[in-house]
Amino acid sequence: MNQPENISEKLASLERLSKIMDSQFNILGFKFGFDALIGIVPIAGNVITTLIAGYNVWQGSQLGVPKELVQKMIGNVIIDTVMSAVPIVGNIGDFFWRANDKNLVLMREYFNDL
Repeated sequence: MNQPENISEKLASLERLSKIMDSQFNILGFKFGFDALIGIVPIAGNVITTLIAGYNVWQGSQLGVPKELVQKMIGNVIIDTVMSAVPIVGNIGDFFWRANDKNLVLMREYFNDL
């Protein structure tokens, strides 16, 4: 099991990445990040953002998040990936379904409950 300071440091790092990807910008009350911008690029953008979201899930598993929670996090990434694959609708969806932020909340809740 990881040491609490290592978990705190890693979560802080993942929080920075999640913010950059999902909620870095705020225009007229709509938060979005580079996920929405990168996702504009067909296919490659979706692959890149899915890999980054997958990295967050992998980091959670490395920190000791239980298998059930990892599966829920993977589900968030799958929803984001499938939604993003739909032209135009997927780009709009990136403003509302922020898998990285959702997964960070799940990890924080898990570690706060310990």
